[in-house]
Amino acid sequence: MEDQPSNADAYAQQAFYFIERRRLADARRVLKDGLSQFPQDPDLLFHGAQVEWLNDENDAAEATARQVLGVAPEHAPARQLLATLLVERHQFADAEVLLIGLLRDYPEDAGLYGRYSRLMLRTLHLDKAEQLAREGLRYDPDDSECLLAMALCETARGGAHANQGLQNLITGHPESMSTVHALVIALVDGGRIDEAHRIAQQAMRADPANEHLVSMVRELRIQNHWSMKPLWPLRKWGWAASAAMWVGSIVVLRGLRTTAPDLYGPVAVALLAYVIYSWVWPPLIRRIL
Repeated sequence: MEDQPSNADAYAQQAFYFIERRRLADARRVLKDGLSQFPQDPDLLFHGAQVEWLNDENDAAEATARQVLGVAPEHAPARQLLATLLVERHQFADAEVLLIGLLRDYPEDAGLYGRYSRLMLRTLHLDKAEQLAREGLRYDPDDSECLLAMALCETARGGAHANQGLQNLITGHPESMSTVHALVIALVDGGRIDEAHRIAQQAMRADPANEHLVSMVRELRIQNHWSMKPLWPLRKWGWAASAAMWVGSIVVLRGLRTTAPDLYGPVAVALLAYVIYSWVWPPLIRRIL
């Protein structure tokens, strides 16, 4: 593999050899030499984008991937890499356009269905994620991303028989933990604490030594407790919800003072009790649980 390559394909093969082995400095050296002779070769440019991505140089990787597509618009690996980078930037709509185009060109590629399904998980379109995963499994019944998406959707719905399958997938494919983590965060942000808690519990059972998962499950257990349900607007929208509640309380109390004075006192007491409850109960339940 150390012989001097004689053409662009040979440079690309040697760079890929080093990338597979995470010898990124060697890959950069080969790519530098190759691109000096073949500056517009799409495969060399793509491998350059790969190296940048693996080095967490996402801005550079995106620019290089777009350069590849400027030279070869149908370059499938560059389109997939760009879709991945766009998902990491939360540019979900643009990533979806790329994945739809890839599936149009490669309609029997189970891996693409798995990628698209993973994107739908990130955007909480769980029904569509399951449909895509099911379609992908028609072409490859063992595709790990499709199997993971199916298990995540089933677990989120509370299907007990999916729990062991999810644990096995996470154990057998540790790289899938990033998808699980992203889905849990998205569910929490969407106020779907029950589903987030179920998935995080199964992930923790697959990796019980992961302190981050243990902390996540502990926090979700608190948030999912029945006594915390009345506080969900404050948990979801934070200070914005507090400000809205404060303004709304003033408006309601002023209205009651003139239209229903008998209700003014009880409503004022109830609002005050809710405010005290929102301050006192969350830290208290943490100590209890």
